[in-house]
Amino acid sequence: MKWIAIIGRTLLGLLYLFSVINFVFHLGEMPELGKNAANFSSAMMNSGFMIVVKVIEAIGALLLISGQYVRLASLWILPVTINIFLFHTLLVQSGIAIPLAMLLINGFLIYYYREDFKVVLKR
Repeated sequence: MKWIAIIGRTLLGLLYLFSVINFVFHLGEMPELGKNAANFSSAMMNSGFMIVVKVIEAIGALLLISGQYVRLASLWILPVTINIFLFHTLLVQSGIAIPLAMLLINGFLIYYYREDFKVVLKR
């Protein structure tokens, strides 16, 4: 089970790191988006909110890849993962495989470290 967690956190970290590098250096072309998805993406880019999201992704990716503070990183990156999944589910309706895999890996990491989160969830 330990190796699955190591592979999962490394894979998730690499996916996020690639996303940040792609955002900064414009390595690939953006696929065509529908009207709602394009409006949402445009609002995120024009407001500067996307820069904040990419900083969060970069920090989470580096923590996951390095193996340091993995529990914090898995919680830190979870809202971004959920939003990516919802974006592809509700607005794009395609390309759901990678966001679903990211969500499952993130969920697995939280499940794997669940004993460490019991302190936080105590009344």
